[in-house]
Amino acid sequence: MSKVFTYMMMALSIMLVMTFLGLHTGFTDILSIVGFSYDNSTGTISSVGVQTSTIYLTLLAILTVAVGSSILIGFITKSSSENYVLLPFVIGTLFLFVQTFTGIMGSVISGDYPGWMAAVVVTIFLPITIGLLISLAEWFRGTDN
Repeated sequence: MSKVFTYMMMALSIMLVMTFLGLHTGFTDILSIVGFSYDNSTGTISSVGVQTSTIYLTLLAILTVAVGSSILIGFITKSSSENYVLLPFVIGTLFLFVQTFTGIMGSVISGDYPGWMAAVVVTIFLPITIGLLISLAEWFRGTDN
């Protein structure tokens, strides 16, 4: 499980840095769901309202759907019951990372950036995405050391 969490922390760190650099990523939406009012133009967090956010209802809905799908995946792959609990968070991070990657690529392609900038973004994001997918496969097979 350590490889999966290592890749997850790398992905979350890159997403947070890209958000604070002013790029609209999927992490911007997560910050607003949690209750942080983040302004992309100034790069500041203007308010924190975790109590008034919809995070609890959102987490309940995500957890309900994820547990159902993880039970199905666990039944198919014959994995342990620990995976049922951790799978929603791992898959959610993977989807958020892919959404961030596509959002940044869309910004780079449509903006006034030089052509080599897209290659730099792919060079940063693609190896981490592939590494996360490989470590997920090892995790489900039980060979993740």
